[in-house]
Amino acid sequence: MGSVGDDGKSPVAESLVQQQQPSSVSTESPKCTDCTVSPKVQEEISKTCPAFQPTILRNHYPKDNKSAGTYVLVNAANTTDDCARQCCLNSTDCNFAFMVQSQCFLLTCYNEASCFPTKVSGNMPQLQQYNVSMVSVRVPTNIASTNIISNITCEVGVGNRCKPNQECVAVQQKSRNGVCQCTAGYVINVAAGDGSCEPIATTEPATDATVAATPTVATPKTIKTLAVSVVSKNVSLPINEVSLFAYAVPEAPTDQSYSYKWSLISHPTEDTAAMEGQTTQQLHLMGLKQGTYIFEVSVKSAEANGSANATIDVFAG
Repeated sequence: MGSVGDDGKSPVAESLVQQQQPSSVSTESPKCTDCTVSPKVQEEISKTCPAFQPTILRNHYPKDNKSAGTYVLVNAANTTDDCARQCCLNSTDCNFAFMVQSQCFLLTCYNEASCFPTKVSGNMPQLQQYNVSMVSVRVPTNIASTNIISNITCEVGVGNRCKPNQECVAVQQKSRNGVCQCTAGYVINVAAGDGSCEPIATTEPATDATVAATPTVATPKTIKTLAVSVVSKNVSLPINEVSLFAYAVPEAPTDQSYSYKWSLISHPTEDTAAMEGQTTQQLHLMGLKQGTYIFEVSVKSAEANGSANATIDVFAG
């Protein structure tokens, strides 16, 4: 991917956070007053890049950080609108517009999993100093399987080479070739980065000791509406597996988390597809048949909820 910057140079990965001085404002997540790309730019981009998602994922960075793909600095763009426009209209393989302070980088992903938008957390002290954001413009075309926890494969029903709290799951129906996945009640420990699984966070139920001695009238909570988006996918056989990712705006508060529920609304006749991760942010599908699948994802918390639909069109090879 050639550079489209004024200086004609493609920056080394280390420059992503070194070329900008840290912001002098608070490093806490700012309130999102402009959560989407402007309507004018949305109209421009959607004609050329139909998979474009207008949501600005603030304080998010690609999951694999510097190793997520190829970054190209665009000196002519210093706003999110301009960066998203450059990614779509002045490049043919840019997947994400990635902003570091006021610098624009066009990111071409190695695969979908490597670029999965990840919220900046306490284990990324360097990134916490900068205002980073992402806008999804194109779905990576060289998608790798995202259900593999590690490079260790396994054979279904024969021993167990997987780590604790993992199980060997077949990559295709009627196949003994498998990959390791977290068992029910566990999710991948992204912070650890070692392919291990950790328990899903739960909220402790209220006990009698927490009940007030004097009856009070509860004030009804105001349920906020989440802006949920999912990128629809096209698949051509013999490829018969794909992943869907759900994005919600605003982000979950630091002391809470969102719950996810995927539902299959419509599918081809004699469908035999298998689903994994129905209660996580990522839904993985295997064994797809030719035809159209429609899914709905519901995202909830104690104070907000929202939903969105996504379509998977499977074409004959």
